[in-house]
Amino acid sequence: SFPTFLEQALCFFAGETAYRSSPSPFGIKLVDRLSGIPLHLDISDEPIKRGITTNRNKFVLGPSGSGKSFFMNHLIRHYYEQGAHVLLIDTGNSYKGLCELIHRRTRGEDGIYLNYTDEAPICFNPFYVEDGVYDVEKRESIKTLILTLWKREDEAPTRSEEVALSNAVNLYLTKIKNDPAVVPSFDTFYEFVATDYRRLLQQKKVREKDFDWANFLNVLEPFYRGGEYDYLLNSNRQMDLLHKRFIVFELDNISENRTLLPVVTIIIMETFLAKMRRLQGVRKVLLLEEAWKAIAKEGMASYVKYLYKTVRKYFGEAIVVTQEVEDIISSPIVKESIINNADCKILLDQRKYRNKFDQIQTLLGLTDKERAQVLSINLSNDPACRYKEVFISLGGVQSAVYATEVSDEEYLAFTTEQTEKMEVYALAEKLDGDSWPNAAAGSGRRRAMRRYAFGIVGTALALVVLPCLLLLTVDMEERRIAPLSGRWASVLHPGATADIRRGPECYILTLRRPGEGFRHGRTFRLRYRRGIYYLDAGRRVALYAPTTNRLLLLPGGSYRRITNLKKHDS
Repeated sequence: SFPTFLEQALCFFAGETAYRSSPSPFGIKLVDRLSGIPLHLDISDEPIKRGITTNRNKFVLGPSGSGKSFFMNHLIRHYYEQGAHVLLIDTGNSYKGLCELIHRRTRGEDGIYLNYTDEAPICFNPFYVEDGVYDVEKRESIKTLILTLWKREDEAPTRSEEVALSNAVNLYLTKIKNDPAVVPSFDTFYEFVATDYRRLLQQKKVREKDFDWANFLNVLEPFYRGGEYDYLLNSNRQMDLLHKRFIVFELDNISENRTLLPVVTIIIMETFLAKMRRLQGVRKVLLLEEAWKAIAKEGMASYVKYLYKTVRKYFGEAIVVTQEVEDIISSPIVKESIINNADCKILLDQRKYRNKFDQIQTLLGLTDKERAQVLSINLSNDPACRYKEVFISLGGVQSAVYATEVSDEEYLAFTTEQTEKMEVYALAEKLDGDSWPNAAAGSGRRRAMRRYAFGIVGTALALVVLPCLLLLTVDMEERRIAPLSGRWASVLHPGATADIRRGPECYILTLRRPGEGFRHGRTFRLRYRRGIYYLDAGRRVALYAPTTNRLLLLPGGSYRRITNLKKHDS
C-alpha cells in the first residue's frame, strides 16, 4: 500500500457498472455493449414512475447510414407486439418491410401502408366532429391548419391577422351549431368568410393592412370547390384508423411539395389525435420521420405544443426522427416545441457531425459525460458480430450506450439497403411469402414440404455443427484463461489473495481476504466471452498484462502473480 491523494485514488474505482434489465413488463430488447448479454429496457413507463422523466416523447438524431431507421424499426416492432397502436408518417419507405410483414402475418387485417398518390390522395374534413363539440384544442387546430394554408413557411402572421382568423373560425362554428342546414366543410367556411364575415369586417371598418380578406380568399382558393386541391379538405368520409394498430403514411411523393406536405401532415396528425381521444387506456405512438419539417415553421409552435400536450394526456408518445443536423440547429421551433417536450433523447453514430457536435451538445443539453458516451458509439465494435450501438438519455439524469443486435429474419425485415430489400421481395414472391388468405391448397402443401425439408436439413446441420462450435468455444476459453492459473496477491490489501484453478466444468477464481470471515474464501466462475474476462458475480477481469504479470479486478484492484499452478494442480 502507499499514501496518495483522493483524486488519484478514485482512478482505481470502476467508472462503468454492468447493465441491468428493467423490472417493467413493457420495453424493448437491446444488448449490453460490453458483454453482449441481452437486456430488457423500458424507456417509456419506468422512467416516469421513478421520476426521471415527465413524458414518453422521444427525439431521435442520426445521420444517414448510422442505423437510425433500423433502430426505429426495432423499437416500433416491440411496441406493436406489446399491444400499442402505431402510426408513422414517413418520407423514405423505411418501414415498408416491417409493415408488409405485419400485413401478411395478420392476413391483411393490419399493417396498412398508405402511399399518397394523385389517384388516391389522403383527405379529410377538418370541421367534422362526431359529437358536435368544438373544444379549445379543436378550435386551435383548425386555426393552425388554415394559417398553414394561408402563410408561407417563413411568414409569420401579425397579431391582428391571428385575431381576425380566430374570430372567423369561432363565428363559423357558431353558425354550424345554430343552423343544421350548413354542412361543416372547408367549402362552406370559405363561403362564410366571402359573405357574412366580409360584411362584418366592413361594418367594423377593419383596415386592409390589419386583415386583407381579399388576399386571404385568393390564397385559399385552390382548396375551394373547383380548385386544384379541392378534394383535400372537403371529404364526406373520415379515415377509419380506430381498429388498425399499425399504419404507415408514405409521403415521399409530396416530400418536396411545400404546399401539400404541411397540410397532409396536419391532416394525418389530426386524425390520429381523434383516434387517441376514443381509445382509452391503450398505448398510442405517433412517429414523424423527416415529415416533422412540415410543422417546424413560423406560427406552428403553439400547434406542436398542443400536439405534445394531447399525446401525453391520452397515454401516448410522439417520436420525432431526423438526420439533418442543420435542421435542428437552425430551427427555433425544434428546440422550443420538440426537444423541450421530449425527455428521451436517442442518438446514433455522430462521427459525421464531430465538428458540429458542440452545437448539438448545447441544443440537447448534454453533459460532458453524455458527450463522451455519444462519441464512443461504434468505436470498438466486435467485427465478428453484426450490430450497431445507440445512445439513450432519459431526462438528462440517466444515460447509457446499448447495442442493437437482431436475428437474420429481423435484419431482412428492417434493412433499408435497396439491393437487400429487392432480393427479399423477390424471394417472398417466388416462395409465396407466408401465404395469402386465398392461397391454393396445392401452394400450401408445397410450402409445407419445403418447411419439412428445411427442418430436416437444419436438424442435421445442428447435430454436426453445434458440437463443433461448442468445442471451439471451450477450446478458446481454455487457451485464454489457462495462462492466468495460479495464485495472485493483492497490491492494495496485504494478505488478500486470488487463486485461479481449473474446476470440473470451468475455471474457478477464489478470493480470500483476512478478517472477512469466509473460511474457504469466496468462489466465482471465471469465463471468457467476446474478448472480455468476467466473473459470474458481475466483476470483470479488466486487464491482464503478461509482461508484468499483473491482474486488475473491477472492483477489487490490482493483483501480482505469486505462483503458477502445475498441470496436475489445475
